[in-house]
Amino acid sequence: MGLFTLRKIGLAVIGISAVVGSGLSSRFLDTLCSSSAYKSYFATLIKMGRKYQGHSQVTDMDKTMFKGIKETAEQVGGDVLEIGSGTGNALRMLSLPKGSEFIALDPNPHMEKHFREELDRFPDVKLKAYLVQGGEDLSGIASDSLAVVFVCDVLCSVPEDSLDQLLGEVKRVLKPGGRFYFIEHIADESGTWRRSWQRLLSSQLGVWPRLFGNCHCDRDTDKAIQMAGFRELEMEKAYLSNEEKSLFVRKFMYFIAYFVSGNAKK
Repeated sequence: MGLFTLRKIGLAVIGISAVVGSGLSSRFLDTLCSSSAYKSYFATLIKMGRKYQGHSQVTDMDKTMFKGIKETAEQVGGDVLEIGSGTGNALRMLSLPKGSEFIALDPNPHMEKHFREELDRFPDVKLKAYLVQGGEDLSGIASDSLAVVFVCDVLCSVPEDSLDQLLGEVKRVLKPGGRFYFIEHIADESGTWRRSWQRLLSSQLGVWPRLFGNCHCDRDTDKAIQMAGFRELEMEKAYLSNEEKSLFVRKFMYFIAYFVSGNAKK
């Protein structure tokens, strides 16, 4: 599926969403976006999006996070879980100490094929399990068993009424001294034009979540992490600079240009 076709699909969703005026049309869109065909489209979109990665500030955040993941796994001992592993983008920077294995989790079944294709390129990463499920219920993983849990641009897409439950599960499965690492785009500061646009596209029209796998660009994820009750919390926020990219990507990045990164210790 080419990028041009993906854009046409996206434009169609925008058009339909913009004229949502009845419960019937809203239910139709929700049914469409929960279908297997849509999930397959989204997995392909994520895989194709790799070629647009490489923003210097995001790369710096990635380097800091993955260095911390390795150090924590060495110090605490145990396996590492990624919630929302997608098409395997984290594999290119993931380096685990001897004795630590990787657990990948994603609720979209169409991601696994792309993930395993990417995994073949990184034989040093030992995959312990691939779980097709959400992160709200990690009952298959023992309490106090993992050194690290991490997420990258994932908490924005978790159902809002399940976010606290997911963070509670993260705390449960981490060993004492284990850490939760995160890099997430968040809603802009109150009173800004960007936050107004984010709210319009996400909470009001519902365009953004339907285009991008239930992603909400107006979510205050940082506040949810602060309220999750971790023992220690390190958190930094930053705006991404508008680096030279295609017009399409620059417009897209405008809505997710405010990021929070850091880690929380159990």
